[in-house]
Amino acid sequence: MDVAGRNLSKENAPPPSNHQTAATSEMVKMTATTVQHQHPTNAVDISSEQDPLKKVAKTASYGESGLVILPDVVRRMDGLACSRHAGVMVLIDMVEAHSSTYWITDMDLFYSLSHTVVIAGGFAALYIVYQVLNTVYTIFFHPLSHVPGPWYLAASRIPYIRHSLNGTLLPWMQALHERYGEIVRYSPNEVSVISGKENPWQEIYGFRTGKQKGVGSFEKDPAWYPTPMNGVPNLLTAPGDNHGRQRRVLSHAFSDRALREQEGLLQSYVDLLISRFRDISDRIPEYAAGGDGWDSTGKIELCKWYNGFTFDVITDLSFGQPFGSLADMKQHLWVGNILEGLKAVKFAYVTHYFPFVRRLGSLIINKSQIQKRIELFKWIQVKTATRVATETQRPDFVTAVMEHQKGRFEEDDGKHAEDLRKGELVSNLGLFLVAGTETTATTLSIGSYFLLSNPAIMEKLKQEVRGRYKSNDEITVDSVTNFEYLNAFIHEVLRYYPPVPAGFMRKVPKTGADVAGVHLSGKGNVSISINQYIANRSSLNFTDPERFVPERWLASRPERYAKDNLAVVQPFSFGPRNCLGKNLAYAELRLVFAKMLFNFDMELDERSAGWESRLQHHTLFYRPDLWVKLTAVTD
Repeated sequence: MDVAGRNLSKENAPPPSNHQTAATSEMVKMTATTVQHQHPTNAVDISSEQDPLKKVAKTASYGESGLVILPDVVRRMDGLACSRHAGVMVLIDMVEAHSSTYWITDMDLFYSLSHTVVIAGGFAALYIVYQVLNTVYTIFFHPLSHVPGPWYLAASRIPYIRHSLNGTLLPWMQALHERYGEIVRYSPNEVSVISGKENPWQEIYGFRTGKQKGVGSFEKDPAWYPTPMNGVPNLLTAPGDNHGRQRRVLSHAFSDRALREQEGLLQSYVDLLISRFRDISDRIPEYAAGGDGWDSTGKIELCKWYNGFTFDVITDLSFGQPFGSLADMKQHLWVGNILEGLKAVKFAYVTHYFPFVRRLGSLIINKSQIQKRIELFKWIQVKTATRVATETQRPDFVTAVMEHQKGRFEEDDGKHAEDLRKGELVSNLGLFLVAGTETTATTLSIGSYFLLSNPAIMEKLKQEVRGRYKSNDEITVDSVTNFEYLNAFIHEVLRYYPPVPAGFMRKVPKTGADVAGVHLSGKGNVSISINQYIANRSSLNFTDPERFVPERWLASRPERYAKDNLAVVQPFSFGPRNCLGKNLAYAELRLVFAKMLFNFDMELDERSAGWESRLQHHTLFYRPDLWVKLTAVTD
């Protein structure tokens, strides 16, 4: 058959006319010249009887145009492949006049490829049309089309991703809320809210009671919560009932009773921190040369020491063995690795919506970082297994859980369906290693900077602390709980710089919900969060939101701040999924600040002038070195 479907067998194919032969001969001569010049390997001499193309030519028939179609087989001749399955039909011009040489022409291959390009172009055009229609839909007809925000953000999440990756997310989002108000659509299916007539925390994160009784739960958005390395959900990632079961077990490790039992361990690390600071500031000879976190003049870099303190506390409470940063007077290797690894968390969002980016992972994330995360997780597994196998009554997280479960740790659901599994314990202890360390160390660092930058505030706190205690040993978890101004100071630090500034993303339930006076449909895969940093600095919620004013938290606060919406400040989240370690974190903050104020006079070193302006946001806040001069208070 030719292309038109005509039969080209010998029986019904007329021989070529003189006119056809002459025209074809002329065409072949031109083709031969071109082929020899441009594609010499495609020119095949089949004058030899042994040449395979000669055999093909003998079995082929002429059509009216003098064209012969190769059979439906795959042949390779002198590097030229002919295949029906490749979608290519190679036509051979056969000319016998004045020559015993036959040539293969590429013209039909060119036409066939052109046809393929046309088809591909058609698909590309269809894709473009689809994208245009989809963009029109998301801007004008999507369930979020009534939510305020710029139209181009409704069309694409690329601007959000760009600001998230380069660390400019917070000022960018803040500008959006200043222009569009308390609720803003910043991507095709995502919304940020910072205020409302009702408490938005209750509307989104609260228990489903009262006005929310008929509204479904806002479950966590998986785009923002990467799966733990062992694939086992923990308190951060587990859905619904699974989360509730784990929380009921782990809450025993964070109860008021557990905190009282853990106080001795906690105090030992606070006292070791203070002792190290005294030794360095007193210029003891063995520390005179400087070290990891201090220099030869006796100045101290607080951020490293606060990291060492919080990591020692959590690793001891989790595994029965600290990192040893305070004892060794140097930052443990894993501390730096963990902090660097947190920067990669934001890529989980990117790969969720753009899966193909996973293939580029090695170009985006350093392979050594990935290997360090793997090694850290293996370390956690080994330490967890060792701690579980150790019989001890020391007051730590594992002891509290084992007492509740009567020493049971099963591999799967088994007959004790309410127990915590082995994999879940590993996954959660890994979570505590991050959530219970960097957030507290950040608040200690930022709080210290505000003390150093506000002499009047520091003086009030000194009077409050030094006026109550005669010795360092009198400072306990219970006694520091009742300091009014110290508590106000800590609350203001957490308002000004919440440790997790961008909020906790949730999915709008299928029932739909009203938030900040706006109805959000349960359709459209809608997600929402409260951006804490922006909510806490909005004039919708606070008077003088950009001023650091602890007095706004006092029971007898100044009239100017009487209408401040203090309930919008929720640094430990809200509702049934709020942070279990809240009481432990407050105990650490109060003890460290109280003992620092009791033991030292503090002065900001010139190297850290303007320290706040150099803070970087990558999921959490990344802090530059904070150098201070400490002068020990004498009796």
